[in-house]
This record gives sequence, structure tokens and C-alpha cells, in this order.
Amino acid sequence: MRKFVRRIVKCVSVWYYRCRVFLETKQKGVSKMCKIFSPLLISNNFIERGLTEGYDISPMKLQKLLYFFYRDYLYATGEPLFSERFETWQYGPVLSPVYHAFKNYRSRSISAYHSDSDGNAFKINEANNHNFARTLYLVWEKYKAFTGIELSQMTHQQGTAWRKAWDNDWVFLDENDIKAEAKLEI
Repeated sequence: MRKFVRRIVKCVSVWYYRCRVFLETKQKGVSKMCKIFSPLLISNNFIERGLTEGYDISPMKLQKLLYFFYRDYLYATGEPLFSERFETWQYGPVLSPVYHAFKNYRSRSISAYHSDSDGNAFKINEANNHNFARTLYLVWEKYKAFTGIELSQMTHQQGTAWRKAWDNDWVFLDENDIKAEAKLEI
């Protein structure tokens, strides 16, 4: 029964959060939105690196790479990388849109880019943002050789934002805990 209630609370919380983000974005206007990247486009940056350099990227590994990238970018710039929040799932931090885009791969390596409804695959132009490119490079170099399971174990350690959220039954990781984790890691 507790798991059922937790799932309902999680669904309602996710729905509420997405509605709130949509309304806040509408009120703040386009200029605020231009500073935020899409995690699905960033996923394509990682997938491109994996395909080019011969490293397998499973959906779990992609989630953790995105988390470490978000964490380190937040620490380096003081700005969030995207408006989506990481959810507290059993195997670590998860972004729902990324999960749904790549869930058909299960534990297999992702072999194709995420594409929009017209079949176009886009990624972030790294040449346009020095902090983005530098952080992506550093995260990729540090974590590319690890499996998704190994990266998941890293997010489960004591003192991580995921561990705190998991232990407290929170739906989302807290932004301040992510910042604190980055300070410890870097």
C-alpha cells in the first residue's frame, strides 16, 4: 500500500511541478528560456561522443552523465542547465523526458540520436558556450569508461543529493543538495 501511495504522490508532484515550470516560464518570457538547454539535446551530445569514441551509453549511463554534467555546470556557473528537475528513482537521479525517450533500449547501448517529431536530430552547439563545452568535456573524460551501474552506485553514496532525497522520500532532488554534492566532488 505504501508503494502505491508513494507512486500517486510522485505522479501528482511531477504533474504539479511541470505545470508550475510551464507557468513560470510563460511569465518570465523568452529571454529566460534562451538560457536553458534541453536535456534531450544534451543527450545527443553525449551519444555523439559515445558513438565516435566507441563507448557504450545505456539509458542508465546517460541519466547519470546528465546528472553529473548538471551538477558540475551548476557548481561552475551558479546557473541551472535546464528547467527539468531530477527525480528520485531507485537507481539514482532520473529526468523523465530522457527516460521516456530512450526506455526502449532497456539496458542495451543507445545506437541512435533522439529526434523530434519531424525526424530531425539536434544537439547543443558547444562552440557557442565555453562553460557548457568545458564542463561537458570534463564530465565525459571523467566518467566515459564507467558503466551505468557503476555510475548509479556513485550517486548512491552517503552525502549525495540522491541519497538525501531517497532517505527522506522526496520526489525530487533538492538543488541546494546538488550544489553541496558538487563542492564535495570537485
